[in-house]
Amino acid sequence: MAILEQLIPAAIEAGVTVIDGRARSQHTGARRGGQAMVA
Repeated sequence: MAILEQLIPAAIEAGVTVIDGRARSQHTGARRGGQAMVA
């Protein structure tokens, strides 16, 4: 169980980082008119 307790917060943090990163790329990509960053 100790492994899961360490893994779950890390996975959540990584997921939030990925989602936040994608959201930022879409915003900057829309402003610049470039879709390369989104994909």
